[in-house]
Amino acid sequence: MSAGIERVILWDIDKTLLQSDKRVNLFDNAFESLFGHPKPEEARIDKSGKVDGQIAREYLAIENSDDFRGYMDALNRISVDYYTANPLACVPGIPEILKATRAAGAVNGLYTGNTRERAQVKLTTAGIAPKDYFDGFERGAAFCQGYTFNRLDGVKDVRDRFTPDQLLVVGDTQRDHDLALALGCAFWQVGSSEIRDDDAICVGKSDDFEGEFAQRFLAIL
Repeated sequence: MSAGIERVILWDIDKTLLQSDKRVNLFDNAFESLFGHPKPEEARIDKSGKVDGQIAREYLAIENSDDFRGYMDALNRISVDYYTANPLACVPGIPEILKATRAAGAVNGLYTGNTRERAQVKLTTAGIAPKDYFDGFERGAAFCQGYTFNRLDGVKDVRDRFTPDQLLVVGDTQRDHDLALALGCAFWQVGSSEIRDDDAICVGKSDDFEGEFAQRFLAIL
């Protein structure tokens, strides 16, 4: 367990730290890069709430291919090029709240379905430089599930490093809430999605991290 740390915030990325991106489907682009032709229009793949690796395997199944490494390499490469040229925007108030949480002694960590490569390029090109805002990668608190089968595959790794009372999961979906439930820790909801909280682990909710929302969030650390 990591002693000397009072709070580790495990942030989701899309719609939590960063605004969603509907400009392009990079998974389609990776498919075309690997196989030399576009994904068939009739092949519909729902990406909602899935980790990168799970989506990749569904794309590979279209071609009856097992070239997982090749697909993920293409996805990472295309993502780095794309987000470098087309950075995402932060959810309002995120840069300020990240600085404030670090100043309060919290570790800004990460739990995401993205690969480490995709997570890093999304954050850094959006202006969330680790040295200024985000220390999860340096403090062993960046859990990137992009190569796994399931969003909860990293739960044991988190629990091996941190105790439930150290953790706070911040996310926008039921799957983020379910992660907090699996970790036995508190949950802060971002956005207006309908989330069941039968176990009463949700300690707050906000649309963004400005003004009163920021004050409420900092008050629970």
